Amino acid sequence: MGLGVVDVKTSRVEPPEVVAARIRQALEFVPAERLIINPDCGLRHVPADAARAKLRAMVVGTAIVREEINKPALAVPADSRTVHSRLEHPVPSPVPRRGRLPRSLGQNTKFPLAG
Repeated sequence: MGLGVVDVKTSRVEPPEVVAARIRQALEFVPAERLIINPDCGLRHVPADAARAKLRAMVVGTAIVREEINKPALAVPADSRTVHSRLEHPVPSPVPRRGRLPRSLGQNTKFPLAG
């Protein structure tokens, strides 16, 4: 299910915390595995600078929630080898490494929440 988290009818840029709050609200009804985070619609009619800022806020807000839902529960290690092993093999970051914004800011950009 696609969840539009930024308003494309205004140039006002939502803070990432607002985007994260919208995602958390949706997670009350839809499991993370079925949720795709995207703008409300295309950003074609939003000035380019505002569109880029909105996409950045969307990515950061998604990363905030992704980190919250993927955070492993803290466990007390049985011995010091467990702690040492965890330090040698850190858990990979749940934040996707995307290098660029899409060429067409009017394009429907999707970021899966889970995975």
